[in-house]
Amino acid sequence: MTVESCPVQQSCGGCPQLAVSRVAEQETKVEMVRTALRSRGIGSDVAWTDTQSPRFGYRNRMRLQVVGGRADFFNHAKRDGCAVVRDDLWAAITDLRAATAADSTLLAGVRHVEVRVGDTGTSAVGLAVSDPVESARLSNALGASWLVAQPSGGVPPTLAYRVATIDGVDVVVDVPITSFVQVNSVVNRSLVARVLAEAAASGATTFIDAFSGAGNFSVPLVAQGLSGTAIDTAGDAIAQLGRAELAGIECIEGDARRIGDLGLAAADLVVLDPPRSGLGDKASYQAVADLLGPTTSARVLLVACNVDSFAADVAGLAEVGLRVEQIAAFDMFPGTDHVETLAVLGRST
Repeated sequence: MTVESCPVQQSCGGCPQLAVSRVAEQETKVEMVRTALRSRGIGSDVAWTDTQSPRFGYRNRMRLQVVGGRADFFNHAKRDGCAVVRDDLWAAITDLRAATAADSTLLAGVRHVEVRVGDTGTSAVGLAVSDPVESARLSNALGASWLVAQPSGGVPPTLAYRVATIDGVDVVVDVPITSFVQVNSVVNRSLVARVLAEAAASGATTFIDAFSGAGNFSVPLVAQGLSGTAIDTAGDAIAQLGRAELAGIECIEGDARRIGDLGLAAADLVVLDPPRSGLGDKASYQAVADLLGPTTSARVLLVACNVDSFAADVAGLAEVGLRVEQIAAFDMFPGTDHVETLAVLGRST
């Protein structure tokens, strides 16, 4: 249902920036990042990254509530449409709602679900349920293309995402449907491309990818010729990356916030993509600084989706001796009040 406007924007309220021009939205988001940084004493400018992402029809996953066995939107205004959802995801949500309306026992006892689609051209649909269901029965009702993941139900199925193209070859990451994936595949590829460009510009050969997930940055970094360590507390994601058995990646399931306790060797590139709450404390900042290789070209790349925790983490890393070189903003969530950010930091001279 990709459109050029959102007919329910006012009643829904989920994408307030759709009410203004895209240029105005970008200016608002850049200023939002600047303001957060200034409040922490960081005066760096913020560069907007023009990713050519569609403003509508970009979202590849959505969470739904389940009431009386029937899948429904948390925001009922979305029943009349959601302009930021991809066509294939909207079709899947429509099918799920119809199937559970016809037979409410399919999701009996389930509180919520997440529906998601990959981006490599397959028709597979992922469905992660909050509570146990009869998977076979649910899959039969929905069709063979649906992949159902139970809570604590063994190895979850995966969907494939193209995260980069290197020397004409697509780099694909298989992400468990229970694990984090960026909602906007187009902008994610631009973000990954920027990380790869920074790695190449710095001459990095080794990396540490903290909060790695299933390998959004690790897999393309290895494809570009680096080797390194991926760390994440999310068992399904880091286990899947380990199952890929890619030469050049060591996988550690552990708390990346306590990265200093993991006995890691220093690396030329340290990539940090923490959850919304950020890194959080001075011990984490110092551990990151200690793990950055001794060369002047070594870099820390901090990725975040929460401008407040991002600004706090940038300031915290600066306090332990790192220099802010660049700040970039990516429109990962067009139409909303959220923005993805990237900080490039090096050693202070």
